[in-house]
Amino acid sequence: MHATVATSRWAKIEHKAGRILCWLLTVSASLPVWIYVLLAVVALSSDTTSAFLVLRVVRHPIPKTNQVRRASLVELHESTKSDVENLGDPAISNKGVTSSNCEEKEQISRNHCVRGIDCQEVTIPNLGYGVGSITILEATASAQDALVDLALEDPTLDGSSSDDDDRDSLSLPTGDPYGAVLWPAASVVAKTLLQELSETSDKKVTILELGAGTGLVSIAAMKAGCQQVIATDYEQIPLDLLQYAAIHLNLPLSNSNTQQQPSLSCQLLDMCNFSEQPLPPVDYVVAADVMYQPSTGRAVAQRVLEALRNNSTVIVGDSPGRAGRPAFLKELQPRLRWAQDKNGNRTVDFTNVPGWTVTGPRNSLICGRGSSTVSQELPKELTVSVLKLDPTECEILS
Repeated sequence: MHATVATSRWAKIEHKAGRILCWLLTVSASLPVWIYVLLAVVALSSDTTSAFLVLRVVRHPIPKTNQVRRASLVELHESTKSDVENLGDPAISNKGVTSSNCEEKEQISRNHCVRGIDCQEVTIPNLGYGVGSITILEATASAQDALVDLALEDPTLDGSSSDDDDRDSLSLPTGDPYGAVLWPAASVVAKTLLQELSETSDKKVTILELGAGTGLVSIAAMKAGCQQVIATDYEQIPLDLLQYAAIHLNLPLSNSNTQQQPSLSCQLLDMCNFSEQPLPPVDYVVAADVMYQPSTGRAVAQRVLEALRNNSTVIVGDSPGRAGRPAFLKELQPRLRWAQDKNGNRTVDFTNVPGWTVTGPRNSLICGRGSSTVSQELPKELTVSVLKLDPTECEILS
């Protein structure tokens, strides 16, 4: 318990410090170069994401005001807060859409506009196990740029208004644009989960996905016939894209030519908020490519232990180069061992499995240039790491 509380507090302090560094650079565009370098070094030593933001600001200082951009963000923010059931409304599907960020357009089969975000379909041809192809939505290149700008335009750090004008303080609540695109571990985790489900005849299976993002794993579980699928993220925008894709792109029409009701629901959940947002008891807890920082790596380790205590099977996937994996293993390994390994000869660790890169444009702050996880044209083979933990095969030491 003490370790959990300490980890949570440290993660919040670390995240806040990184955001403060970014804010200082945002409002102080005339500081000497050596101060920029010093702040960048400090950010690199504590928080990878904050470091990228610092370096972006050093190269491209952000204007202190951008009324045209913020005026459009007001409408985006307001639409995001609307009831998620409205995502089934044909008025906001891919035909004749008008919004603050999307110009009115003719119907295009592979392009959609959801909550003011221009999106494109990405279809995974066949994950096997009877689910067929799965189509998710990810932000287009221009929409990614807008989301990154939105993340960087955060004058109040916590997303709350410092005065009576909400237009001056709109932001992604956590400053995280990563969930609007697909990442390689999602396909591997989805296949691993589907294989597990294929080995049981029980359809009353419940799934919870942490950091669902575009939701490939959750949609795969829905199409496999699971009784309940809970997709969680700590940003509302990816959940809106996920819910739209689940309803409009992955549910077959019923005999009455209307969409079936999905077994999938979306919920906001912050992995680092252990005390106020505990995990519900479910059969499986899954996560794919969520360990971008040491703080999130430690948080995932805590959630893994929590899930095992709830008697949930855990599947975690991670692509190469994620900064949070060493912190995840450092937090988890001393506290968990295989039940049959009383002498500690077999370490709890990831298994490498074959996967594929993702394709398509990525903003340089969402995915660094030269990343091995992204290909420009065709997918390439990529080794992805997976950890599967069965509560009957594990023993929590503390």
